[in-house]
Amino acid sequence: MREGCLPNANKGMVVLIVSVLIQICLGGSMYGWSAYVPALRQAFAFSAFQTNVIFGCTVAFFVFATILGGKWQESWGPRRVALLGSFFYYSGYLLAAFSQGNFYAIFIGIALFSGIAAGLGFVCVMATVPKWFTRNKGFILGVALAGYGGGCAVMANYVQRLFSFDFEILQVFTIVGLSVGSIYFVSSLFLTCPEIECPHAKQASQQPYVFTEYSTLIPLFLGMFTGTFGGLIVSGNLVPIGLNAHFSQEMAVQAITFFAIGNTFGRMMWGHISDKIGWKSIPLCLFMQALSVACLLFPMPLYAFYATTFLVGLQYGGNFVLAPAYLTKRFDDRAVGRLYPLILVGFGIAGFIGPTVGGRIHDIYSTFSYAFVLSVGVALIGTFVTLCMLREKQPKLIQG
Repeated sequence: MREGCLPNANKGMVVLIVSVLIQICLGGSMYGWSAYVPALRQAFAFSAFQTNVIFGCTVAFFVFATILGGKWQESWGPRRVALLGSFFYYSGYLLAAFSQGNFYAIFIGIALFSGIAAGLGFVCVMATVPKWFTRNKGFILGVALAGYGGGCAVMANYVQRLFSFDFEILQVFTIVGLSVGSIYFVSSLFLTCPEIECPHAKQASQQPYVFTEYSTLIPLFLGMFTGTFGGLIVSGNLVPIGLNAHFSQEMAVQAITFFAIGNTFGRMMWGHISDKIGWKSIPLCLFMQALSVACLLFPMPLYAFYATTFLVGLQYGGNFVLAPAYLTKRFDDRAVGRLYPLILVGFGIAGFIGPTVGGRIHDIYSTFSYAFVLSVGVALIGTFVTLCMLREKQPKLIQG
């Protein structure tokens, strides 16, 4: 930013706080999905394949919405786009609540509508927060994204508490839609961008990007796909994985909390690591993810199961902060809103393929072991590819 156009620090902190709240709402709706799965199977006889299709397509629609939202927030401002997202959130959960257990209605409500809601809010936060801070952008992005990971723990325990009060699954959808949707709506009202108050910066934001090397984004895309593939299989099936390991349902649900804690701290930790070592943090995170998922192949006591899910969440969350941190260093703050959604397509593909394949493998073999082996192999391939490509690639940007 130009001198005289630096954002007000107090406003920046308000934006950061409401961004965390929005991310908690969105992360809970996506990563807390596993808490609904046993009730859906019991009440409406949903198969593992059906519940994983809903989860996987939620991720796919999430990515699609980030691409649209990344463009819309530049024209309309982040507040309006985030408010639109809250409308989709309300609509999605209420549609699921009145579905009477129909798979297609729940699919449209949760996968389509709430997926769009998550994507619109997510990209608005990611595009807005870095503009308020001039230092340690990787760590700041990690703090904002920590809410997305922490939302999983909040939502899992919230949903579990509602079930403990003998609410049925469709009633839980109603309560979640109204309560969480309201937090999303109110928080969106405070989501503003400093360029709105700075004519020079606003005029500069309208300058187009012209890339001399589009292949710069390829390793980031591949890193996102290979880094989230295994994490999505684990997060989308944590409760069934725990039940397969002969833990009780209550114990298995608590694993969601440990994954969420890892997901939360991983975003801040890897953001800080990115500030220190740069691009090398990306292949390092992928290698650590391969090791973490590999641990699930072995029998383990409950405390080790919790520790492993924490480690998987730790590396999984890192993927989401490493790519935008890299973009802010190589380009500028505006690159996150414009380019990060394209990289998230890798996450969307992983979200559609990973949980669906994991659910199908379980239906066929009654075990997730083969899915874990596949996840480890994918992460190791990503480690090698990103290590080689990022070593050579230097992004170049021309403004014109």
